[in-house]
Amino acid sequence: MLSPASRHFPPVVFREGRRYLWNRVTRKALENQPEERVRLRFLDYLLLEAGWPKSRVTTETPVKFRESTRPLRADLICYSKELQPEILIECKAESVPLTNAVAEQIARYNHALNASWLCITNGVQEIWFRVEGNSKAVVLDQPPLESGTTPATLHKQYAYWVERGFAGSAASEPLQQWLLAMLPGFWAAEGAGNISFLDIKHRPAGLQLDHFYRLTEIGETKRLALTFLATPRGETCLVGIRNEEGTSSGLFFVNLDRMLAGKEEYGMVITAGGSERVELLQQLRINVEQPDQKWAEELPVRVDRMFDRV
Repeated sequence: MLSPASRHFPPVVFREGRRYLWNRVTRKALENQPEERVRLRFLDYLLLEAGWPKSRVTTETPVKFRESTRPLRADLICYSKELQPEILIECKAESVPLTNAVAEQIARYNHALNASWLCITNGVQEIWFRVEGNSKAVVLDQPPLESGTTPATLHKQYAYWVERGFAGSAASEPLQQWLLAMLPGFWAAEGAGNISFLDIKHRPAGLQLDHFYRLTEIGETKRLALTFLATPRGETCLVGIRNEEGTSSGLFFVNLDRMLAGKEEYGMVITAGGSERVELLQQLRINVEQPDQKWAEELPVRVDRMFDRV
């Protein structure tokens, strides 16, 4: 089944100019690793959507086995009011399929924990099991947890986007209101299937480009990745990456704070043929006073055309 965690993004935090993942239970900054992203996305689902108390969730909990000299670690454990393990969750990276081997792994962990419910997930798909009295695991058709707060409700809070690195904390009030109006529709436009984390090491102008992107097909051979990302200074950038026939061929970025403040050198388009600082306000047609949801739908084509100017 489709995982509700796919509707969530992991919290982030900046430390000395670098962006890290943030575990809200342990209150620790963590390296941005594939499995860690899934674990924190599922944790957000548990805490923010399903309403499980934070005081009754642990992450990376040591599990000791008699035959093992060292404990292994359970990704997520949800405890009952009596503080007994109730739900055991095993998280894998998005690229890892949920095979029988993964199911056997969580079953082995549960021999030491005796949780009533088991879940294996890669952040996109998940499989739930109910453990019966004879330790037999029965596959469920839907999660046993009820949803309380919906992602749509969370998306109405500007702090939600700041905490996930999509919006800057220092944005002006007009820019904040515009981002709050545009970001929910931007990320929900085509559903979760066209959203992917891109691990990009290149850092033009000091931008950390490794982030979640919305992917759009442009014609038969081109694909455009778009995202909003916060900078360590609390500003907000719009970033576009063009891919042609499997190879990245262009990068576009604009600092929205600088652009709307009328400052110079707020954006750049870079291709194999060179780079150019271009006037983007007219081309992007951003009107912070009148947010328009159609803007997000038209943005991929508009950004793609900018690469042909260089």
